Amino acid sequence: MPRFRFTAADSSGATHDGTIDAATADDARNKLASNGLAVRTVEEMATPESVVAPDLPRRATPKPESPFPDPTHARPRKSETPEPVQRRGGSPFPIIFSLLALLISLSTAAYTLTRDPLKGRLDKYDFSTPEKAYLSSVRMAADGDYLARFERESKLIGPQAREQFTSSQIENEPVRHDGKVGLFITYSRNGKVRRQVRWFELDPVTKMWKRAWVLETELVGNGNGLPPQIAAKIARFVTPPEPGEAFTPDVDW
Repeated sequence: MPRFRFTAADSSGATHDGTIDAATADDARNKLASNGLAVRTVEEMATPESVVAPDLPRRATPKPESPFPDPTHARPRKSETPEPVQRRGGSPFPIIFSLLALLISLSTAAYTLTRDPLKGRLDKYDFSTPEKAYLSSVRMAADGDYLARFERESKLIGPQAREQFTSSQIENEPVRHDGKVGLFITYSRNGKVRRQVRWFELDPVTKMWKRAWVLETELVGNGNGLPPQIAAKIARFVTPPEPGEAFTPDVDW
């Protein structure tokens, strides 16, 4: 079978030369192409029958890299670049620090509630004598201990406030005087029906209606600068206070 000498290049551009047995030059080209080589030259040569030509060409020294990129080895686009494989596991320190922060927060909340509980704050004060009750009231105001004050008021007026809330009825026609509005209210206190006038005025800053302390007209309706018709209506409506029914500004509602 004839032997052919050839030169060819592989897909990386490296040059190969050698010999190959084939029936014809075209057959030699086809064999080289089937091995992924681009044939450059094929020349028939005389080959002794005792010499067996190698089936595969020997690899030559790669030629220097071309300044032009090989289209068969183009770099992948950025979108086609495989994502880096994430490591399994990882450092346990973030989880440990998160647990420590949670434990610190819970400990701080427990300490705060133990030192400053929401209930039972009134136990810090003494109301066993008038003198101690006065000092305790001033101390609550100075410390801003409103929770203790609310707890005290709840004990003093809670039952009466609930009775008054459930029994209150307000007339539809209030009276107005000097920027204040008087409500005619009928309610029960300690099982007895009471009738009073409560005055309210609009706070210029918050725009909220608040209690206006017009005590004489609220309780007895003796005038106090009111127009005669308003004073007369109040006098007819208000229930006079009973003996022992004193007004306490710090707990009244």
